[in-house]
Amino acid sequence: MKKLFFLALIFISLNAFAQIETDCDDLNKLACCPSLESGYIPEILPWDKVGSKTTYKEAIYGMFPKILEYKEFIYRDLFSSSFQNLEEYAPLDPPTLTNSKLSFSYCIPNTRQVMKVEITDYNAPFFETKIGKALKDLDLVVFQPNVIALGIHNHSPLNKKYKNSVIASTRFSPYGGKSDDVQYVAYVSDRYLITITIDDKPMRFTEPIQVEEFINDYVSQINLTEK
Repeated sequence: MKKLFFLALIFISLNAFAQIETDCDDLNKLACCPSLESGYIPEILPWDKVGSKTTYKEAIYGMFPKILEYKEFIYRDLFSSSFQNLEEYAPLDPPTLTNSKLSFSYCIPNTRQVMKVEITDYNAPFFETKIGKALKDLDLVVFQPNVIALGIHNHSPLNKKYKNSVIASTRFSPYGGKSDDVQYVAYVSDRYLITITIDDKPMRFTEPIQVEEFINDYVSQINLTEK
């Protein structure tokens, strides 16, 4: 457990340096978020056009609110990730293992500020592999009672949809810390992990309760009931 704690501390600390630029005047940097005024029309891909399909991901796809605009963010993209060629860790049939994870990304027009919403199903075969088990343990370390140094705060009872849910950012650590990101993390029914990561380089969130208030409406629309 101590090893997981320090791995998590390193991981979160590295995130503090992975800053997302918001200066849209520099054409050498990644493209900025488009604006509706410029003609951009947000559109969520239907399931039949999503890549790396699995039955787990199909269920997850139905959990996402099909929201095109949230607060000042607009929908940008859907990402379906996969791990391949891991037969050495778990020789299952079919031999190619795909982890069950989907993410929706949103962005603030004319900036590089992003909000990523990700749902993972730990019942997928990938999480029976050595790598999968290790990644799951690392994901769930935020729910350990001794990680307050990482800036983990329990979600307040007000509007709390899921029992195991926290707000996380090293900026909220009692020992001081810096991070461009704030997160909402929920572990639901001992199976699903919901993570909402918001790039907040402008530092508008100075307390965990502000993050809660910002994401509560989105979380309330996630189509997943806790058992």
